[in-house]
Amino acid sequence: MTIDRKDPWESLELPEKDGDLTATRVDPSSFWDFYWSLSHQGHPQLTLLHDQHLKGKLPSFDGFKVTNRPNSDGRQILSFTLEEDLARDIFHTLCIDLVSVTNTCKNELAAVKESVNRAWSWHRLLKGRHDSRLSHNEQQGLMGELYIIRQAIKVTNSDDVVVSWKAPEENAKDFIYGERAIEVKSRRNAHSSSIRITSAEQLDACDFDAVFLAIVTMSIDPTQGFDLHSYARTISQELAELSPSASAIFDQKVVHRGLWPEHDYQEDRWIFTSVDFYVVSDQFPRIQASELTAGVNNVTYAIEINAIKPFTINEDKVFIRAYGQEV
Repeated sequence: MTIDRKDPWESLELPEKDGDLTATRVDPSSFWDFYWSLSHQGHPQLTLLHDQHLKGKLPSFDGFKVTNRPNSDGRQILSFTLEEDLARDIFHTLCIDLVSVTNTCKNELAAVKESVNRAWSWHRLLKGRHDSRLSHNEQQGLMGELYIIRQAIKVTNSDDVVVSWKAPEENAKDFIYGERAIEVKSRRNAHSSSIRITSAEQLDACDFDAVFLAIVTMSIDPTQGFDLHSYARTISQELAELSPSASAIFDQKVVHRGLWPEHDYQEDRWIFTSVDFYVVSDQFPRIQASELTAGVNNVTYAIEINAIKPFTINEDKVFIRAYGQEV
């Protein structure tokens, strides 16, 4: 599936009267009739022509609404409309996500329901978009994950890497590909003798063929390095050269991870000082959820870094094993 990542509404003419819209098909090869469209008021839209009967409430919030109405030939027009406040680039990302999520739908009814359900998911996310910017600890965690993505796409399939990024979905592990996983721990103090594990699930290898731990050490340098937006943008551009669809999914996941365009991070510039990888084998010192006594939960603990040095593994081998055939 090919989706233009430029502004798809830029070339559309304003409709002559209210109720009309001008439109161009999102992807001619798609099974479903998605169109980039422009309303009489000049509002950018994503529309889906369909023949289904919709029931239930549709999302509507803060400058974004979803409507469904019949058109002149008896079909239904499901419209996702940007009215005012929502950033245009976020709306474009939302639209790409809505189209992409229907790729695996087997029939039109499923595609319509899936696109509406996805809009509700964005509704829950976008309600909090004016929350405070990411804290230093949150920035640090995201930068560590972005580092892994950027390095992994150099040696393995970019689509696999982006799809495997589960942190935006608040999964117990940051990257999961099949039965293999990578958990990322970011830290600012290179002199710290331990790392903090915030749940018993993070390093649990039950149901996994292989689990790896990445410890990304970084610092803030106001004169060098990357701020969050510039680093994410660099990765998005690199992905676009490898796989436009992977780049589009990455942009969507970055937003879900909490990186909003309106938040300024230019004063926080990060540099990576070291990155170490470890194989979480049977002898690896850790607590596992699968081995906890019934009634024990909300586990947090620390691991001494010196104790896991025997489990060190080369970076490239991690990505080959995590995304390739070697176990």
